[in-house]
Amino acid sequence: MGRGVTMECVVQGIIETQHVEALEILLQGLCGVHKEHLRVHELCLKSGPNLGHVGSEVRLLTVKHVGGALRGSGAEQLSVMVRNMVESKASKNVLRLFYALGYKLDHELLRVGPRLPFQKGCSDNCHSVFY
Repeated sequence: MGRGVTMECVVQGIIETQHVEALEILLQGLCGVHKEHLRVHELCLKSGPNLGHVGSEVRLLTVKHVGGALRGSGAEQLSVMVRNMVESKASKNVLRLFYALGYKLDHELLRVGPRLPFQKGCSDNCHSVFY
């Protein structure tokens, strides 16, 4: 028996539209599933002059993913909608460590948008994320 292979495709680009909600509804209809919310907070740290002549940067990410509604026989018996949530982040101690090493905060990015999983072909899972 072969094992199932899960693939994730990330496509980055720019979609110019004045109707973002309409685009979300269209993509949700194509996927056939409910959209999930994704939040990415990125901190970019750059090296200071005391770390050598070659500049370097470190990117620390905080990712919060709110999944779709709970499914299954138990979900029908609950009177509320339950969603799974996964959060991954760097602690303040990590920031203190990089600051002590001589890194300085260069910029922060906060990206929030829907994540729409869909299947194309046999068993490939693709995710469409736009901000």
